[in-house]
Amino acid sequence: MHKNIFIIGVDGLIGSSLFNILESTEHKIFGTSKRLGSKFPYLDITDDEGRWPEFDELDIIVICAGLTKIKQCQENQSLSYAINVEGVEKIISKYKSSKTKIIFLSSSHVFSGKIGFVKETEKVEPLNIYGTHKALAENIILNNNGLIIRVTKVIDPNFPLFIDWISKLKSGKKIVAYNNLFASLVPLESLIKTICLAIKNDWNGIVHLSGPEDTAYDEIAIILARKLKCNNELIISTAGGNIQILGLFKVNTTLNISSIIKDYNIYLPNTEKVLSDFISTTSFVKV
Repeated sequence: MHKNIFIIGVDGLIGSSLFNILESTEHKIFGTSKRLGSKFPYLDITDDEGRWPEFDELDIIVICAGLTKIKQCQENQSLSYAINVEGVEKIISKYKSSKTKIIFLSSSHVFSGKIGFVKETEKVEPLNIYGTHKALAENIILNNNGLIIRVTKVIDPNFPLFIDWISKLKSGKKIVAYNNLFASLVPLESLIKTICLAIKNDWNGIVHLSGPEDTAYDEIAIILARKLKCNNELIISTAGGNIQILGLFKVNTTLNISSIIKDYNIYLPNTEKVLSDFISTTSFVKV
């Protein structure tokens, strides 16, 4: 069935990948970007809605725009609120009709990180401003009968940190990797497939998309070095990152993968396989 689908933040990593997939379908795809010179209409979420572009009635709105860096949100709390909370309210006010479904991408940071494999029904307990604002936005989405996709760390073939590490390791240079910062890796293609299934099947509520395990960043670096046959003595393991929670060495990031995700056999490999895929699809590290 033909749908009018609107992607906010269409020039970003997730938005552009989703657009490229949906463009080949029967749906009519709209998109906006904050990038000057983009081929898409300009939309700055912090602007007054009266300056936003107008569109025909929309069936689906996918919100891919947002302020996502934890440190940036912590240091610019008013900006984070304006984009991640007020921005969602304005999008709904401007573009949502009675038939419009909102799809919102959220994060495991809405939880405390004290336990792993958190279920969709677990009470949110954010530890940082980013998580707090995501949790507030989630309430807005649920109150508008939308869909929340909570996803852990999304990895694509151009993930900058891993590219930098690989380049340095292959050049015999040392890298610094945190031993108290953990990630549950999800391939970008798996997130895009999830969004497409949500559009096709009209999902509601909350869906959890997560890798099957948490891995410390220093261990990720060691795995990369081993796979590249590089010296793992080049890896300097240290504590650091954004973790400032008294008494917690590890902040868990894994989510309990929703049953609907399992039903559709969405690809969620372990860390080793994600990194193998990354190496094989990142052109400059191929032999």
